[in-house]
Amino acid sequence: MLNPGTFTPDAGMKGNRMIELDSPIDEVLTLYPQVTRLLVSLRMMCAGCDIARFHTVADVASVYRLDTRTFLADIRKIAETAPHGVSSDTGH
Repeated sequence: MLNPGTFTPDAGMKGNRMIELDSPIDEVLTLYPQVTRLLVSLRMMCAGCDIARFHTVADVASVYRLDTRTFLADIRKIAETAPHGVSSDTGH
């Protein structure tokens, strides 16, 4: 699971807060909906999947037989360039 403060919608990739391999994919998609385009382009079914809340970034890479480092780097790049993500706390 996430370590406290691993990532937040306001921090994105700035500072020491980063999306990690153990980050739940549904939280990544909630905070950075732009990642959905990557998943769809890879023909992944994570967006809207009932079990996405149980899968981490590493799990998804494994299920779809992707290189975990490359997949994580692609997600981080998208998160880094995202405006601020979406959060029910901040309304962003």
